[in-house]
Amino acid sequence: TLFRSDVVMVRRAGDVIPEVIEVVVSGRSGEEKAFRMPRECPSCGGEVVRLSGESVHRCLNRNCPAQIKAAIGHFASRDAMNIEGLGRRIVSMLVDEGLVASVADLYRLGPGELESLPGFGAKSAQNLVASIEKSRQPSLSDFLYALGIYHVGRHLADILAEHFLTLDAVRGATREELESIEGVGEKVAGSVVSYFSNPG
Repeated sequence: TLFRSDVVMVRRAGDVIPEVIEVVVSGRSGEEKAFRMPRECPSCGGEVVRLSGESVHRCLNRNCPAQIKAAIGHFASRDAMNIEGLGRRIVSMLVDEGLVASVADLYRLGPGELESLPGFGAKSAQNLVASIEKSRQPSLSDFLYALGIYHVGRHLADILAEHFLTLDAVRGATREELESIEGVGEKVAGSVVSYFSNPG
């Protein structure tokens, strides 16, 4: 049994995933409490579930502030849309202030709205807006990766972009078409179809 304050030994397993190999029991005081996965999301209070066949627990609320912040942060990241100056702290502030609730909202921001935020002046606000504007013409691969489609990492985004060539073609792809591509399996195909069939 693992406890909240346990010290553990980890090693690199596979490519980058850490694996717990040992609990350092000598570091325990005897007052530890067993860890229990929360049933409610600490950010929004939504239900936390573990989907069949997966090892992680997730909040399924699409309007969860923590998920919105993570999605926008991923979208803006260097490997995705590469929006310089839009780090986690700024994303968190934009969501908390109600200026941004989706990645689309980034493209509606103006310098005036940003200047009212702590740490922003006229120049820094203009720089961030310019950086957002610069991201309007991404490669298809970068854009697909930036969307954060479940199971579609950098490599699969490259494969999809190379195969379909346009966003409309990816959006209109059937499960069968997707599964026929080398490297795209059942889970990825289902995830892509599900993502683009959601009106949001």
